[in-house]
Amino acid sequence: MTNAKVLGAFLTLGLLSACTTPPGGSGTPAGGATLELRPMFQTGGYAAQAVVELNTKASIDHLTVTLQRKAPVQEDSVSQSVSKSQLDETIRFSGLKANSTYWIEAKAFKAADESVPANLISEPATAAIEVKTDDQVIVLAGQSLTIKLKDVAFNGAGNATFDVVDGGYVTTDPATLSIAP
Repeated sequence: MTNAKVLGAFLTLGLLSACTTPPGGSGTPAGGATLELRPMFQTGGYAAQAVVELNTKASIDHLTVTLQRKAPVQEDSVSQSVSKSQLDETIRFSGLKANSTYWIEAKAFKAADESVPANLISEPATAAIEVKTDDQVIVLAGQSLTIKLKDVAFNGAGNATFDVVDGGYVTTDPATLSIAP
């Protein structure tokens, strides 16, 4: 694992450990501005060896979106859990403070249990938000917050029994092949 990946993992864990509102809960910063966001989803790709079912928007069980004020002072983060049925709806964080910078992070999961690493099916999508006035409505949409779903690697095994004979081979049993994502 590269140093950058290790640092990214520690930063992600640090952000998650700073959450005061559990996924599925709601929290409201204490200001007057509002952030509205609608993430875009980018489908994962194929592995080179074979075609396997890839991660799509339909693979998502829920999306966890975390917001944290970073400047002028760092505050506790708030999180929202967005269910599969609400992925196309606007996600709203109200009460943002003026003259502040906020950090937002969104991650897609294929199952409810976020503690299982295999359930995370996206790279963390992040964005910095500048709030200038108390009555500001910030709209973050499209490529500003793209949820890139992870590629699915090929995982398969083959089994065959055969005898090598002069000029070729002869199978003695049917060949079997199992493929698992």
